[in-house]
Amino acid sequence: MKIIHINITILCLLLNVQILISQTYSWHTLANAPASNGRFEDIFFINTNTGWVVGSNFGGKIYRTTDGGSSWILCDTINGDGLPRCVTFINENTGWIGTIGTVGRRLIKTTDGGLTWSEVVLPSPQPSGICGLFALNENFIFGSGAYYGDPVFLKSTNGGVTWTTKDMSAYATGLVDNYFFSPDSGIVVGGLDTFVTIQRSIILFTSDGGQTWQYKYKGPRLSEQGWKISFPDRNHGFVSFEKGQAFNIQYFAKTADGGQTWTDLPFVSNARQQGIGFVNENKGWIGGGNQSYETSNGGINWTFNPDAGVRVNRFRFFGDTVGYAIGATVYKYSQTVSIHNISSIATDYSLNQNFPNPFNPVTKIVFSIPKVQFVSLKIFNSTGGEVETIVSQVLKEGVYEINWNAQQLPSGIYFYTLYSEHNYQSRKMILLK
Repeated sequence: MKIIHINITILCLLLNVQILISQTYSWHTLANAPASNGRFEDIFFINTNTGWVVGSNFGGKIYRTTDGGSSWILCDTINGDGLPRCVTFINENTGWIGTIGTVGRRLIKTTDGGLTWSEVVLPSPQPSGICGLFALNENFIFGSGAYYGDPVFLKSTNGGVTWTTKDMSAYATGLVDNYFFSPDSGIVVGGLDTFVTIQRSIILFTSDGGQTWQYKYKGPRLSEQGWKISFPDRNHGFVSFEKGQAFNIQYFAKTADGGQTWTDLPFVSNARQQGIGFVNENKGWIGGGNQSYETSNGGINWTFNPDAGVRVNRFRFFGDTVGYAIGATVYKYSQTVSIHNISSIATDYSLNQNFPNPFNPVTKIVFSIPKVQFVSLKIFNSTGGEVETIVSQVLKEGVYEINWNAQQLPSGIYFYTLYSEHNYQSRKMILLK
């Protein structure tokens, strides 16, 4: 009986080695998304397929996709009408954009999915800019801004038919993002004290729909303001802090009790942060500048993840399996392939030739890494355009096997490239349908 027990134990261990990772989710750049050397400001999806991006650095351009980011159309360009800063929708047709700038319409509305826009006339006090919009449901929509002064909170309780505004200068010198749990309870973030030079981050909470507010966090550091909000569930939330001047010391804030108390934690030195997004209380990302970082332990540690985007200003998620980020272009978080760890021992870096080759439409790719590190495996077409990221995560030492399905791609020559800490390898393969 003892011998049988030992054999079964060994068999189970071997099986665990063979299937170490059954599913992976990673970020990849959407090949056909609009892009530029500047930055788009915001992104919003009403479902996993239909979404919009807006950008102030692109002459007020507004783009829409209805196929999960595979293709995009230019809906409109609103030059001279304020620079688009934030966007939200309550269905596939009806949505709003908040703008910033010295002149222009501060809030505009569409009822045809973004093809045309009209001004929403707001009551006094009117905001100098709107940096954050949040639709709780088809009736309650909230807004906040501007990050550079004249802070105003606005809301609608009837689906945008009418709006109320509130002067928030008693609480802040600038407002950015907002998030609501219910029609009564929500938070808004921004800054307190003179803009940029001695401004401090603040997080405000309301339990009466925005009539009154309480400070839940006042940052001790200068030249900093609350920037973006992410709540993966009702209790756990995160806020990024934008630095106005030096970037040498960075922090972000987190809560585990629905925003009642907040703790700030150090981020990565000399790394700018703006967009923040978490899929659960442990796994999340911060973007901004030319780098993005990933955490798997609630922000205790961060790892550089180039696939999560460049100059990211907003993350949006649907549960923990699909997400989008906006920055220099559009990035998507989704399931890639199954990864099998076929050996826990590797003495060097290697990237084997795929088999079979040519293939149709599934082929096997095997690679090895000699130590724990971040690994990225990307697929490129014959012109050098990225078509898919099939691995983007930290892996242990070992040999890995991937079965990649190219059913959605046309016949042709493709290249697969392995990026790791101290290694770069690429090979050619042929898809023949």
